[in-house]
Amino acid sequence: MAAKFIRYENSPVFLSPTENVAPQTGLSISNLIAASSCEINFDASLDANKFLGVDPISNDFSVSGPKRSTISLSYIPLVGGNTKDGIEQASLAPFSMTGDFVSGHSLKIGNFLFKQCYLDTLSFQLQSYQPIRCSAQFTSYDSVLLENDVYNGISGAFSALVDSSSGSYLSCLHALSTNVSGDSVSLPESKTEISVNYQCSRTAVYEVGSLTPKTVLLQGVSRSTSIVGENIGRVISYSGNNASLNLSIGEFGKLTNGGFNPSTDTKLFIGITGRVVSQNLSFATNRIADGSISLVENLY
Repeated sequence: MAAKFIRYENSPVFLSPTENVAPQTGLSISNLIAASSCEINFDASLDANKFLGVDPISNDFSVSGPKRSTISLSYIPLVGGNTKDGIEQASLAPFSMTGDFVSGHSLKIGNFLFKQCYLDTLSFQLQSYQPIRCSAQFTSYDSVLLENDVYNGISGAFSALVDSSSGSYLSCLHALSTNVSGDSVSLPESKTEISVNYQCSRTAVYEVGSLTPKTVLLQGVSRSTSIVGENIGRVISYSGNNASLNLSIGEFGKLTNGGFNPSTDTKLFIGITGRVVSQNLSFATNRIADGSISLVENLY
């Protein structure tokens, strides 16, 4: 069973983009993520003790498996030259964590260090004129040393984000600097909203007597995509029961400095080719027809 451990807003979260390496937390190099919320849950594996002919005791349990914790984050990916070294790498790192890793990655929240972290889910939404917002959930299989630790927060978080030598503003992935299907159609022009969700299935492998797994095996990765809006055929290519969609996403700051060029300014590219699982077309008086389509992919 899982019990909420801690939850707080505007949390200082550090994510290492390198496997089996603690995240950087300094002022010159930092893997700080602009998280708006963070939730940590410990999951204890317990079995009730039962004895023949004896009435059960309500709080009598034995540990049946190693403890693990889940960390859920909501954040805005910060990118571009104004961010300190390591910020952009940490913000984009979850998109490269859907694969198979021997030792996992590390998350640091305040002074709590979670090791052997593996990505479970990742999602983001593209809405016209809005920054891109991401949500990610990790399972940490090594949180044994967190017991009796005291959270002491972080000071000077903003100075850890901004490189003062290159400007004073922060830039993020944004719908205004997103082109769809490689045809230089901006997201507002296409009048669509897009949601992308990743789901990873993993199995931890333990040795007898060990509190942490020897490794965590990747069993499967799937991705689902939902597109809603006017004339969605403009951004999707169809081939029978399949459909494809390309997303070239850049930083908002490029719009104020010569415009966003997808061929040179893309920070995150996602090529989607999936099976169509649902389609819908709705009509209303004095309105253009709205459509929706959902795609699924088996990536691993």
